[in-house]
Amino acid sequence: LHGAVGVKKSYSSANSLHKSRLAVDFNLFKDGEYLTSTEAHKPLGEYWESIGGAWGGRFGGTADGNHYSLEHGGRK
Repeated sequence: LHGAVGVKKSYSSANSLHKSRLAVDFNLFKDGEYLTSTEAHKPLGEYWESIGGAWGGRFGGTADGNHYSLEHGGRK
């Protein structure tokens, strides 16, 4: 778990949008195979962006393809 807002726990930021319930990491499967690449998430990520969301596949050098969020307070 990510812990409370404002508290750093394990790998998560103290102000993670996951803690505010504004972000989720999806596990993607196709034909029973677990897909882990950012590229596999691209169609869904682009759709999510088209309806106003932020997709982790655009996070530059630290791409996080399975991350989907709503921007809040300048954070994605």
